[in-house]
This record gives sequence, C-alpha cells and structure tokens, in this order.
Amino acid sequence: MSRSGRTALWIVAGLAILFVVVVIVLPAALGNNVVRHRVERQLSAGLGRPVRIGHLHVSLSGGNLDARQITIANPPEFGPAPLAEIAEVRARLDFWPLIFAHRLQAQSVVIERPVARLLRSAHGAWNYAGMPPPAAPGAQIGRLRLLSGRITAAREGTQEHVSFAVPEIEAREVSLDRRFPVRMNLQEAPNGAAQASGAIGPLDRHSRRAPLDLEIAAQTLPAAGLTRVAALLGYAPVDFAVVGGVVDAQLLVTGTVGAPSLAGTIRGNGIRLTRLAIPQTGPLAQLAMTGGSGEMKIERLRCEFSNGPNGFSMRSLAAQTNFGTVTGAGWIRPDQRLQFLLHVHLRSLPGQSGAAGWLGALVRLFRAAKNPNLTLRISGTIVHAQVAQMPPS
Repeated sequence: MSRSGRTALWIVAGLAILFVVVVIVLPAALGNNVVRHRVERQLSAGLGRPVRIGHLHVSLSGGNLDARQITIANPPEFGPAPLAEIAEVRARLDFWPLIFAHRLQAQSVVIERPVARLLRSAHGAWNYAGMPPPAAPGAQIGRLRLLSGRITAAREGTQEHVSFAVPEIEAREVSLDRRFPVRMNLQEAPNGAAQASGAIGPLDRHSRRAPLDLEIAAQTLPAAGLTRVAALLGYAPVDFAVVGGVVDAQLLVTGTVGAPSLAGTIRGNGIRLTRLAIPQTGPLAQLAMTGGSGEMKIERLRCEFSNGPNGFSMRSLAAQTNFGTVTGAGWIRPDQRLQFLLHVHLRSLPGQSGAAGWLGALVRLFRAAKNPNLTLRISGTIVHAQVAQMPPS
C-alpha cells in the first residue's frame, strides 16, 4: 500500500475512533452531568419554570433516552411544592436530525407516573398560567403515551380540591404544526370514569388558541365531585349544595383549548340537593320565603344542552323529583339575558322539612293556583331575573 494510502487509512481510522468516542463513550460518561444540566437549562427556558432531572442516560448508538425524577417548579407565589413531577420518561429518538438539524424526531415517548398539581389562587390565577406554547418547530413523535398519571386541583386557602387518576393518554403522529389524534382515560373514585377521543392541534401557536375536536363519554361520575370542579373554576353553587348522586354524559367538545364549545346530553340519577334557599334579595327574590331551607332529590335527570360563543342553550330538560316532574327549555345569551320556560307537575306536597326555600315557594304557588300543573316563565338577566306564572293552557 502506498504511503498516501496508509495515511488516508489512518485518517479514516482516527475519524472512526473519534466517532465512537463522541457518539457512544462521551454521552455515557457525561449523561448525568454535562448533558443533563444542558437539558435542564433548555427545558427551564422553554417552560418558563425551573426544571430538575435526577437522572439522565443517553445512548446515541441505540437512540435511547431515559430520564427519571423530573420536577417542574411552581411560580414562587404558589409555594415550594412542585407544579408537576414525572417518575420516568423513556424515548427512542432519531439523533441525526437532532444533532445536525436541531429537529426533534422520536419514534416513541413514554411518560410514566406523572403527577400534576393545579392550584388556583384567591385572585383566580392558576399556577400553570403564563407557560409559553411549545417551541420545537418540526418536532415529530410517532407515538406518545402517558401512563399511570394523576391530576389534582385545589384552591388556595380552602378545602376545595379534586383528584383524578389518568390511567392512559395516547397520541399518534404528534406534530406541533398539524392536527394529531389523541385518546385518554380518566377515573374518579369510587366508580367514575371518562373516555375522550378525537384530535387536537396544531400547537405551534399560543396553546389557548389550539383547535380541538373531542368526543367525551362519562359514566357514574359523582355529582358532588363535579360540583367541586365547578367551584374550582369559579362557579360554586351559592343557594344549594349537592351531596349525592351520579352523572353520565355524552359530550362533543369543539372550538379551542381556551374557548371550547360543548354540546351533548347529561343524565343524572339519585342527585340530592340540600340547603335549597332563595335569597331575600336578588334574582327570584319574589319567590323567597322567610327563613328555612329545603331538600330535593332528583331521581332521574336528562338535559340536552350546548354552550359556546353564542351563549348557553338548554334544548330540553326532564327531571323526576321527589315531589313531581319538571320539564323545560331555555337559553342564556353572552350579554347575560336569559329566558326559560318550565313546566312543573306536582305529584305530592313535600314534607315539612322541605316546605321552605325553593320547595316552599313552589308549594305556595301550587296552593294559590289550586292546580297540580304549573308553568313558570323566567326572563330578564342573570342579575335581574323575573319569574311569571303563566296561565294554564
């Protein structure tokens, strides 16, 4: 072999050795140090929250990444507890696009045992608010799975909190610049469950503007738990309390993440309402009675509704209660104007314990009309509603 040929051979061999050192040996040696700290800095800058990784192992030869004990910090005003913790992330990556084009491409990503702790301040701000949208143009993940997760939500300074198990979330062909399919399962003790499937994205804009299209089916969700969720969102019931019963739902969610539109059917069984009372001032005060509170049991409930930019529409309501049946329909506009027409059939007078508050008002109207059938028209605005008894048809 000529001298120039041997020189070329040595150069190729040297490059091969350098490649082995850079691609295999160096990441293995530095995976828990230099690489880990760099990943922490990049994630912290991208999420706008400090991120810590307890262990990171990278194998360029096998295309594997294994990260464990990941924590995402809360904003300082929400205390020292982390916003989220992840036990482990396993990914199978295509490293060449990442190295040479700075583009993330993964065959699969599995997120094990994540826990998200959502906290709402007394002023209504959430601890996740202000997090920027994902900044990874061209990123693609063939299959993304979240396993054995949990979401908790609470409000500062109160006992209001809810917790949901998230057995699985799966998305395929994930890309920030186009829609991708997603499905998820949720569970709430003791027997509540919900499933969702559909599509979301693109996510390369502000996350609140990301379009979504989901079908949700829920079974035996505790009605009291749904009331707690509403309270966390700022819609706490004021003049009644829900203490029992379960709810099933079939919903279609469209619009965007920040402004979703809902439509579907809700069914309830055995829902018990207590402390039903009408304030002496404000909406419906004309029905109020002095003192007392009532109790109502909704044995069966079916409500078809939609809610979106044009307001809330209750297409139909049918409820079987402990005192009779209620049917009706109505709407609430974005300007807070409302109109509802309710038909009540009194099967039996409530007991003395329920003869005050809402039930007492109904009993008074029934006795005055001397008719077991009553039609009420509620109109006006949410702040100034007027109730009128319609003449019998």
